[in-house]
Amino acid sequence: MIRHRTVLAVFALLTWCSTGLSAEVADEAGSDQSPKKIVLISGPKDHGGPGAHEYVKDLALLKKCLETSSNVRGIRAEVYVVRGPRDAKQFEDAATIVIHSSGDQRNDETHSIFPIHNGADPEATYGEADSRYIEQLDRAMKRGVGIVVLHYSLIVENPRSRSYLLDWTGGYHRNGLSKVKVDRSEATPVDSDHPILRGVKPWTTDHEYYFNQYLPDDKRRVPILTTMMPSDKPERHVIALAVERDGGGRGFAFTGGHFHKNMLLEDYRRMLLGAILWTAKIPVPEGGVVSSVPQP
Repeated sequence: MIRHRTVLAVFALLTWCSTGLSAEVADEAGSDQSPKKIVLISGPKDHGGPGAHEYVKDLALLKKCLETSSNVRGIRAEVYVVRGPRDAKQFEDAATIVIHSSGDQRNDETHSIFPIHNGADPEATYGEADSRYIEQLDRAMKRGVGIVVLHYSLIVENPRSRSYLLDWTGGYHRNGLSKVKVDRSEATPVDSDHPILRGVKPWTTDHEYYFNQYLPDDKRRVPILTTMMPSDKPERHVIALAVERDGGGRGFAFTGGHFHKNMLLEDYRRMLLGAILWTAKIPVPEGGVVSSVPQP
């Protein structure tokens, strides 16, 4: 009888430990909660030849990687292709918003984070729909929703728009100050302890990183990647950065994203996926997000 009770007690203890461990793992992975929504907003292709500024293809690939990763669960990703400011209802239940699109200097056939201005009148006043859109997005940021801004979306000419982007990501690209050049250089992780950089190693590729970004003093800002540019007169420049905003929201900006082929680079992709998870407040796995894409 004593031996029987001992066996039962050991079995009960092992069952409890196993259940507790399973619950802990499930909680870490987010599988015991409703899926976190990742909103990926793309503008239509606006310029560049095949393989350049492929906003839709880039975001569709990131969506597939997020939803099929072997070490990330509990994610629902939605891609929206839009033109110009729209009602921001899709932001309401988002954990983070990824924007890969035009800047605000082009015509009304393109989409930006911000209302569109054609560059001739960067001081133009927002219209009613413009103001509603930008204010909805700002309210989402203040609720703690994350944001990831890529490449051309960092071009901001309207002064009011600049103040928003500075708050959300800590910097922006401004014509006349920043430089753009197709080049080849190494992207170097700055702080390997940052969750975005888990498992990320330096990579070298053709690119069009913006450099000489407008980066005013901001104690929230953390550099994520740097590179030496331009190749004929190299200096070290920040090309990716992260911020933790007041109120708990997180922002990330990356000046890369020009060539779709760079999505085939595992470290490039791992960094972007880590940034999306980090801004969504989803734990980034040790070693980074595992993903795969069809090779050409």
